[in-house]
Amino acid sequence: MEYKGYSGTLDLDEGVLHGRVAGLRDVITFEGTTAAGIEQAFRDSVDDYLAFCAEDGKQPEKPLPPDLPRFEVCPLTREEGGGYLITFPDHPGCVAYGETPEEAVAKGRDALRSHVAAPRDLDRPNPNENR
Repeated sequence: MEYKGYSGTLDLDEGVLHGRVAGLRDVITFEGTTAAGIEQAFRDSVDDYLAFCAEDGKQPEKPLPPDLPRFEVCPLTREEGGGYLITFPDHPGCVAYGETPEEAVAKGRDALRSHVAAPRDLDRPNPNENR
């Protein structure tokens, strides 16, 4: 499901569809019990998010591209300090750490954005492009 450049992911739990706007650090959720209801809830949530950002003078976060590179989240041992490490095999050197898998993924999104943007910001070619 897509709307205004945002896409949603869905889970079904006891007859209720729960959704989240994908590819953002900001958490935007929605729910419904029918296909039409979940679609409308998704659109309403995106509109509410954009309105909130406008009222707050904040730039709305743009989602990561739908072709998000593959990633791996690995638990760290106690000896390694615990928590979780996320790596992007197609982007060597792009890693992030979180106390939970969810935090690792959220921080991984930030790390990936920076990893991809840094060569462009420095006016250098990205060694990971065209892989």
